[in-house]
Amino acid sequence: MTTSEIIIDYLRDHPNCNRGNIEKSCGISTYPVRYALYELIKIGVIGKYQYANNDWRYFIIDESLYKKKNPITVNEQIAILSAEKFDQFIHEVTPIISNNPGKSSLFYAEALGKNLQSTVRRLRCMENKDMLFSDTRWRPAPISNKATLWWIKGQEPTDLDNIDVSGEPLRNIKVEKCTKTLYRKVQKNEQFIREILSLREKKLMERLQSENRPMPIPSYAEFFKRQEGRK
Repeated sequence: MTTSEIIIDYLRDHPNCNRGNIEKSCGISTYPVRYALYELIKIGVIGKYQYANNDWRYFIIDESLYKKKNPITVNEQIAILSAEKFDQFIHEVTPIISNNPGKSSLFYAEALGKNLQSTVRRLRCMENKDMLFSDTRWRPAPISNKATLWWIKGQEPTDLDNIDVSGEPLRNIKVEKCTKTLYRKVQKNEQFIREILSLREKKLMERLQSENRPMPIPSYAEFFKRQEGRK
């Protein structure tokens, strides 16, 4: 069995455990577990949420959506929703950056119609995943603040010294107000599960169409499993 398969089997019986538990119980060293968790999160198999400082808990998304005995928890809902929102952000912002490279975070926030702070946070997440490249520099006088410019990873210019940031938009602090968009008031389980399943199936269909692969027909076992989980 691969490291990913071992982790999935363990999480089925021990949901919402941290990485240390996985490493100790499965007998796998830190680096393979970290890489496997990263890949499983990336393809939407598992989710994670912060339980305490430096304590992240992991769970299998489909197990949480279809389980019948225990309702999906608030932390699991927020984690799944946050991951779906992040995937949607990547889908929306990537063509904008590709068509308008070397612009500031505020430019992309205004183009998307989103809050600046949430846009910067998600751009940084994309950079940490090696999807974007950024360069931060001071604006020319008399403006005394910095501007962070963004490019698709691998498409950044070789001569960054000649990049001009004088025309980049400035943040209007008086107008913009920080609004936290995470759902602290959680939806009912049935409504939430229907919406998330619809998003996940749509995303799967888009990926299969981009790869010229047919949409798989679910087996009877999978069909009845879904129906049981929705009761």
